Amino acid sequence: MLETNLSIGAGLRWLHRKKELLESRLRREVTWDETIRDYKGLRGKSQLQQKRVLETFEKYRTELLDEASTR
Repeated sequence: MLETNLSIGAGLRWLHRKKELLESRLRREVTWDETIRDYKGLRGKSQLQQKRVLETFEKYRTELLDEASTR
């Protein structure tokens, strides 16, 4: 997928679907942090590993939000 608009849309749909699947599996509402942890395969990993991945994710998310707000 070289088309940015399609890739972003597909990624967002996939994350929403992952959230639905995780909620079905756990039989409860889940947070987006839990969804990201599941998507990145962090369940069962050490707190330090989880923290590193989530900090990187948050950094990129913040950059994207900042960039989008300046447009």
